[in-house]
Amino acid sequence: MAISFTHTLQEALQSINHQSSSHQNHKTHEFEVHNNKIHKINPQCPNFLSRYSEALHQVTSLTNTHFKQLPHTSQIIIDMPFNLHNWINHNESDELAYFLSETGNNCLNHAPSNAPHKFTLHLGTKGFVISISHQGQGFNAEHINKNKLYKNEGAAFDFYRNCQNTIFFNNPQNTTEIFMLHLF
Repeated sequence: MAISFTHTLQEALQSINHQSSSHQNHKTHEFEVHNNKIHKINPQCPNFLSRYSEALHQVTSLTNTHFKQLPHTSQIIIDMPFNLHNWINHNESDELAYFLSETGNNCLNHAPSNAPHKFTLHLGTKGFVISISHQGQGFNAEHINKNKLYKNEGAAFDFYRNCQNTIFFNNPQNTTEIFMLHLF
């Protein structure tokens, strides 16, 4: 599906059969990485790096664990678990690893605080929605996509355009949160 400038979080949550409840198949997990929208973080700070890497690990671990428990997705996860090393090894079929790496890197390089604010993972029975948000001023995702800006600074929008899953934004003209909808 690639990039959608009209998709909403509510539509995505319905698509994955997510419900606001404590049922184990319908959970939302938030991992705060940086909560100060004014203060720029030093991405090399050990405390920040620890929170950032732990959040990345938790997202992939919880996603794998959740979908291993569901009969219709367990074999898919056993055969090809989500793994951050897939991005390093250029295994493009793991779009979760690519989304986390490319979008996280964009936050580190372009967000006002030089850091993601939080990762949010919504788990359902038919798929998941992952988002990465930053605090402070947003950016115009439609303009960047249309004009192919930042082409030489990273591959996030190239990935978004070619993604098999749906990439969408909280506000395409003033984006502070980017989402990926993954359906099984």
